[in-house]
Amino acid sequence: MMLLLTVVYDNDKEKVIDGINNIKEYFKNKNIVIGISESIESNTHFVKIFCNEELNDRLSNMFNVNIANMLYEIVIDEFYKKDMEMFLCDTYFFLRHDEIKEIRENSIKVLKGKESIIDENSIYYMNKRNTIIDKIVECIV
Repeated sequence: MMLLLTVVYDNDKEKVIDGINNIKEYFKNKNIVIGISESIESNTHFVKIFCNEELNDRLSNMFNVNIANMLYEIVIDEFYKKDMEMFLCDTYFFLRHDEIKEIRENSIKVLKGKESIIDENSIYYMNKRNTIIDKIVECIV
């Protein structure tokens, strides 16, 4: 067994386990078994992610990029809850609720890289997102 990564999070981050399970499925489709071991101390979860075999560089990179994408999505959700909601309401107080909701949904799509329209701006944001994900990969390697 090879330890790939240890992830630590608090109780309200169930998206971590969902993300790890998605990564397990991705590797299962490539006939690679990924296992997890979770322990809890107070409100802190420690999840160790194992692999049954040594991963080659390509698969190791895929694992790291998948983890980085999962962490990026969690950070975006946190940022949105803590900062963007208030910013939108304070800045665009004159808009109707449905208009703010539309801005919220569109901005989340852009931040998460799920924008369907490809233009100069969306390419810029995709590049920024990829740069951030690369930095997350550097941190977890």
